[in-house]
Amino acid sequence: MPHNSTLIRCLLLSAASLALLSSAFSQETTEEEDDVARQQTVVVRGQFIPDEKRSTSEVSSLLDAADFQVQGDTSAASALARLAGISTADNKFIYVRGLNERYSSALLNGSPLPSPAPLRRVAPLDLFPTSALESILVQKTYSPNLPGEFGGGLVDIRTKGAPNEPFFEVSVSAGGDTESTLQDGFLYDGGDTDFLGIQDGSRDLPSLANGPSVDFGRELTDNSSLLVRQEGTVAPNFGANVNGGYRYDINNDISIGAIGAFGYSTDWQSREGIRGKAVRLSQASEEISPEEQRIRRSTQNEVSLNGLLNIGLDLYNDHEIQFTGLITRSSEKEARQVVGTTEEDAGVFRDDALEFFERQLWTTQIRGKHVFPDLLNLELEWRGSYSEALRDAPYQLFNRYRQLSDGSYTLQGSPAANRFLFSRVDDDTTDFGFDFTLPLEIGGSDCTYFCDVELKTGYAYVENDRVASSRQFDISGVGNNLIPQGTRLDYIYSYIFNGGGGSVSETGSVIFPQAYRATLEIDAAYVGVDAQITL
Repeated sequence: MPHNSTLIRCLLLSAASLALLSSAFSQETTEEEDDVARQQTVVVRGQFIPDEKRSTSEVSSLLDAADFQVQGDTSAASALARLAGISTADNKFIYVRGLNERYSSALLNGSPLPSPAPLRRVAPLDLFPTSALESILVQKTYSPNLPGEFGGGLVDIRTKGAPNEPFFEVSVSAGGDTESTLQDGFLYDGGDTDFLGIQDGSRDLPSLANGPSVDFGRELTDNSSLLVRQEGTVAPNFGANVNGGYRYDINNDISIGAIGAFGYSTDWQSREGIRGKAVRLSQASEEISPEEQRIRRSTQNEVSLNGLLNIGLDLYNDHEIQFTGLITRSSEKEARQVVGTTEEDAGVFRDDALEFFERQLWTTQIRGKHVFPDLLNLELEWRGSYSEALRDAPYQLFNRYRQLSDGSYTLQGSPAANRFLFSRVDDDTTDFGFDFTLPLEIGGSDCTYFCDVELKTGYAYVENDRVASSRQFDISGVGNNLIPQGTRLDYIYSYIFNGGGGSVSETGSVIFPQAYRATLEIDAAYVGVDAQITL
């Protein structure tokens, strides 16, 4: 037994020694693995950017600069057309949830925009290039901080702010299509600065000191570049954009930055189509007979110019002030011909038109955002802006020709067959307002209901003024038999207003008003509570 006891004790000691060795080896191995793990640790640092769609209780969609770059959209209108529930009319005006632009509002950094469209109050969004934008917010449901005339949808266009680091970008593009580029199209010279989309004054309405007269008609028609349509080769599309920004840190608490953008583009498009009308031969007959069929051909040149300047000042990480200046222009120059039969007149007629439209919008805005940590993180946002928009159609020419038996055309002398139109819309908007937001956390970590609450209040004032005018002049005397057939239009006008019996009469009626003036003034205030009901 003693021998066996000794053996058992030796075995127990051996087991204990093995256990200690195993524990020591395991501890040493674990320390080595920890060292390897620490060497392989990846540290990820990032910046939290709140999702605006998640942080609001309203139904909204957001497009940012990354979306513009991925999709390749050049204007706000083309970018918005990709959103669900949003469509565009004439590639300019938005429809939110099927409601037309009458029920929609357009803002620039929170300030209402005027409209250069004569029969619309909303701004055409094709005027805003994506190269100058930071993001676009589309809100589809109402919230009390929106303008008081909110009807169905809102688009808030946000320009780029001060950059985090200096940058400079230049981009050039060219393009075309098989139906327009380097093909034959309708052209006319126009003014010397038409290539910039700016009319040089040659299309201005002559003086009317003594009313329409022969001298007025002679001055109206003395520029052949505005009267003669030609056929020529359509140029390719072209565009260029230059963007740059710089930021300067005065010290750790004060920074100032600026960003500038400039863009130019010219696009050509030729179109050809058939416009027709047919009637039944009799009420009982299923056969139809063509009553009107006309072939339409046109060439349009659209030139766009835009510029943006934004200066930002950051103070102590809690205060931000920004000044924004934006100008954007778009012009359309079109030569058009419509040939065929009409319901009213017997025979074949050709209607020629030469048109030039200018649309421009410029705005200046100063705005600020402030956070006061000592006042429970109270937030204050304020803004003030002045904007002007215009649409100018300074020289619209319409002429009607009748086809002769030999296939040639002669200028018609009937009333309203030869006409000049001048129209202009000026729209300006003044806006200022402020919004307070007080975030509150109620109940601490044990809170279940109404934990995060925001108290909001604000005020806004908007004044919108619009002046519009339209003048129409009919030319008579062009049916003189002494004028040879096929004579060029500028020669015909020169002949009739230099002893050929030509005259000018201004037409207008209640149906065709010559001018109107309108003013809209809005005072609005709100108080709201935004609360998260449960965690």
